[in-house]
Amino acid sequence: MNDTPNVPAKMKASDISVASQGVNFGNAGDMMAFANMMAQSLQAVPKSFRNAPGMCLKLVDDSIRFGMSPFALASGAYVVNDQVAYEAKVLSAIILGRAPIQDRPDYEFTGEGKARSCTVIFKTLNGKTIKHSSPKLEDITPQNSPLWKSDPDQQLSYYTIRAASRRHFPDILMGVYDMEEAAVARMTVINPESSGLVGRLSKGNAGDGFDPKQVDQELKTTEEKVEEDTNPDATVLVEEIEASEIDAGEIEKDQTITLLKVSLLAATTQNEVHVISDDVSETLKYLDQEDQETAKGLIEERMAELKKKK
Repeated sequence: MNDTPNVPAKMKASDISVASQGVNFGNAGDMMAFANMMAQSLQAVPKSFRNAPGMCLKLVDDSIRFGMSPFALASGAYVVNDQVAYEAKVLSAIILGRAPIQDRPDYEFTGEGKARSCTVIFKTLNGKTIKHSSPKLEDITPQNSPLWKSDPDQQLSYYTIRAASRRHFPDILMGVYDMEEAAVARMTVINPESSGLVGRLSKGNAGDGFDPKQVDQELKTTEEKVEEDTNPDATVLVEEIEASEIDAGEIEKDQTITLLKVSLLAATTQNEVHVISDDVSETLKYLDQEDQETAKGLIEERMAELKKKK
C-alpha cells in the first residue's frame, strides 16, 4: 500500500519557499494545496486534522501569520469545544516571536502553595516597561493541565504572559485560544428574525410598550418547554449540588466531572451520549488518571441505562 500523499499537479516546488521561521506561499491556491497535503500526512498531524483539509488550512493560515512551521503548530493543536485551540506553550511562543518587545521577558514569583502568583516584566520597543501580575493560583480556573499540579510555576508563566498580551497587545492573539480558554468558551447565537421580543424590536414595531398578553403567553410557553425537555434526574442532581455544603473551590476543581454528570443525565438517547463523549474527549486528557477513569465509568453507565430503556 502506498501512503505517499497525492500532491496536486498545480503546486510546484518553485511556488513555495522555506524560511527559517516557516513556509512562504505564492498565492492562496498554493496554501490550499499545501493544506490538502497536510490532511493526508497521516501521523504528521493530530488525528482530528487528518482528512480535514479545511482545518489544516487554518493551521497554514496561522503559520503564515505567526511565522512558524505549519507542522510545528499542528503538533500543539487540538479541537476543543468545536474549535481549534493550541497548547499554552504555543501561545507563549507566538507572543515571544510577534509581540513588540525588546527582549524575552522576566518572570517573578511570589507566595507559596495556593497563594502563589506570577508577574511578567517586559520592555516594549518604545522603551516602556510593563508589568503584569496573575491572580493567585487558587483563583485561576480552569486548571485542566497536569502541569498545574506538577509544575505550577510553568503554568503560571504561560497564563501570565498570555493575559499580558491580551491586555497590552490584543492584536497578537486575536482569534487564537489555548485549550483551557476554549474549554470554558460558550457562544450564544441570537436569531434577529425571532418572533419574540428581539424580533419585535428589530422590526421597529410601534406601540405603547409591552403587550401583557404576549408576555404572559411567551412565559407560559417557555415554562412548558423547560418542563418538557428537562430530564428529572438532571434536575435532582443540580438541586443537590446547589443545596450541598461543598466548598466552592472543590466544585470548581471538579467542574469537568460535575458538568459531565449533568450532561449525561440530560441525555435521552445513546447517540446523545456518544456526542457528549466526543465533545469532552480532548478535555479529559488533561485530567489525572483517576478522574479519567471516573468519567469513562459515568459514560459507560449512562449508555447502559439508556440501552435498557429501549
